[in-house]
Amino acid sequence: MVKKGGLSWKGFYKNERSLQAQLIEDRLTFLMNNDDPEVLNVVERGGILSFPHTMLSGTLDPVIRTAKALLDSGKDHVIALAVLHYGNHGPSDEFSLDTFIHVFNKLKEDLGIDYPSLECLYPPSNRVPYKDEEDRMIRAQEEAECLRGRIDGSTAVVMTGDLCHYGQDYSITSSDPDIEGQTHRWIEKGMDVLYGEGDLMGFLDHSHKIGNDQRTVGIMARTILGNDLEYKFFQKKFVDYTEVLEKDTPHLVASYFYGVWKR
Repeated sequence: MVKKGGLSWKGFYKNERSLQAQLIEDRLTFLMNNDDPEVLNVVERGGILSFPHTMLSGTLDPVIRTAKALLDSGKDHVIALAVLHYGNHGPSDEFSLDTFIHVFNKLKEDLGIDYPSLECLYPPSNRVPYKDEEDRMIRAQEEAECLRGRIDGSTAVVMTGDLCHYGQDYSITSSDPDIEGQTHRWIEKGMDVLYGEGDLMGFLDHSHKIGNDQRTVGIMARTILGNDLEYKFFQKKFVDYTEVLEKDTPHLVASYFYGVWKR
């Protein structure tokens, strides 16, 4: 396994895609030849698909399935909401959509088509850091409301997010020996608080406790879709970063793939 070492995360994932080019080709061929009606249904009914941005072992299939659903749906335009890891540095340093963009563009190239168009958004759009979590909530809602006016039957919205970061380096650990079971319960609670109860500040508080980096885009999704929502996990997987980070204790990142839509 490749270790991160002195590489930036953007460089690390670019290197991984290069080393695993044949795997990407193989999974594209396999998944493009298989129907995926549940994932397609989320797009067709105006819902939002959420894919992870971990290593390829957790991210590749979800981004291919997302890209396939977007092409199969016949949408003209796709808006992809990114997680911005580096505050106000801007998208040039960001990696959270890189694998999706790579797969999405490769798929269109392989099929010889130039649609749908892709627009990547990296909130906050004005690059002004959030003052606090209340400011994050308000501004995420405002950005989502502006976006909502642009979304019609020909436009789809997708987003990325890793719903839990577990390990000492992330300051998130548990005494429960069933790490994956515990983190899954944490994730489900966050999903229910956001999409079920609609408690945005409660969601932000819980997200900090479990290392959910979907804090901003999760609120945007909830605002775009409104109330009475339903969600479904299409992948529940944990990617082990212990060796990559050269650590002695477990470091896992939740690589979940889900869809959320209005009932």
